[in-house]
Amino acid sequence: MLLPYFRPVKIQTKEYIYVLKGNEVKISEYLGDDENVVIPDSYLGRPITSMGVECFSNNDTLESVVIPDTVSIIGAHTFVNCKNLKSVKAKNIVLVDDGAFREDENLQSVELGEHLETIEEAAFKWCKSLEYIPSRESLKSIGPRAFECSGLTEVGDLTGVNIESENIFDGTPWMENQTGDHVIIGDVLIKYRGSGNISVIPEGVTIIADTYEMNPDRNITVYIPSSTTRIASYQLIASEYYTVYIPKSVDSIVDINDLVNLDEKTCKIITVSGSYAEQYAKEHGMNYEIVDGWEVPEEDSAE
Repeated sequence: MLLPYFRPVKIQTKEYIYVLKGNEVKISEYLGDDENVVIPDSYLGRPITSMGVECFSNNDTLESVVIPDTVSIIGAHTFVNCKNLKSVKAKNIVLVDDGAFREDENLQSVELGEHLETIEEAAFKWCKSLEYIPSRESLKSIGPRAFECSGLTEVGDLTGVNIESENIFDGTPWMENQTGDHVIIGDVLIKYRGSGNISVIPEGVTIIADTYEMNPDRNITVYIPSSTTRIASYQLIASEYYTVYIPKSVDSIVDINDLVNLDEKTCKIITVSGSYAEQYAKEHGMNYEIVDGWEVPEEDSAE
């Protein structure tokens, strides 16, 4: 029977620095220079369950890595700036943390298994050779800038995946191939690219992700359709450049109190009496106006 380590114990070998705690092992740092690495699944009889921050970072020789089934989390910046890394294989990954593969410009093949739920902020940013979303079928959430400036050529079916965060797919070939002012995935508006002073969000959109710029070069009036139930865009609500017509259908708005360095000036809300938007504006001390209804004008930039 193995006795647990109640305090972290660090052990260095030729290839790894291990940290033992309890009955589990974390790889703190990779010290080797192999091109193809198969990470062991145990050390001193204890399972290896995680990899530390920047464990393989800035490694210029690494080309492929196989992660054992005992590991469920790829930690923050674990493989950041591994310029020659091309292939990653794993079976039981649940979480890819912040910047885990950021700047791995030759990364082409990523197999993480059927249990991946969360891809965090900038996890695959600047992965210019990666053309698809790994383990898309099991995903539940994608964080801000997760695939920004990557090589994505398709996003596939993201029904049920939280894609409310900002700039998830900006700078990708997929985004560049989208047409129109409003880029929509399923029923989620993920990007506004218009150049006019009026933005008429298409009917059928139920969620407005973090879609609009915080400081556009003009004032913009935004008309939200009756199909929308949630506004998740910090930058729309927290910017004085916007006047936003919000229908009674909206029953959830991002909490701008969560913002850091929030300017006192926010958007102006126009809504109907008794709406959630009216209550929200009052609670947050925002400029708002109650009207009986409104006519939606023609958008002044071409779709």
